[in-house]
Amino acid sequence: MSKFVVTVLPFIPTLFGHPFYLLVAFQLTLGLGLGQTVSTNLVQVNLVGFALICATIAAARFGLLLILCALEGQRIVPAKKLIRPFCLNHWPATAGLLILPLLLIPIEGNILGFIISPLCLLFSLIIGPVVLIKNLELCREATGCPPDPGFSQLRR
Repeated sequence: MSKFVVTVLPFIPTLFGHPFYLLVAFQLTLGLGLGQTVSTNLVQVNLVGFALICATIAAARFGLLLILCALEGQRIVPAKKLIRPFCLNHWPATAGLLILPLLLIPIEGNILGFIISPLCLLFSLIIGPVVLIKNLELCREATGCPPDPGFSQLRR
């Protein structure tokens, strides 16, 4: 049981932690018809469809990181070498997990537009640059490029 938890736990913030991608996945789920209208202005997403769209977005982000690493270092980095550090770089995004239950319950349109969407965008402005800088540093380390002094100054 503990090996399963150690293996799966780092993927949770990667899949469901980043608030911007949660909002995108929510809108895509509703747009693809994987949500249901509970009443006139009340919608709820299908949990399985939402999880699959979140996983697809995370896989696309990881694929983009692999492409950036290949362009940065002029050599291909094995995906197996990057997947765990990529997931661990998303630990600051665990704050976005606070928004996840709000998106899974039946939600009224005005609440989504006036409270949850701005909250997601605010969290994204805080969490997004941290995750992006960590992933760019990961790309530089994986390809053997010297670290960029600009990234280390942003951390301070």
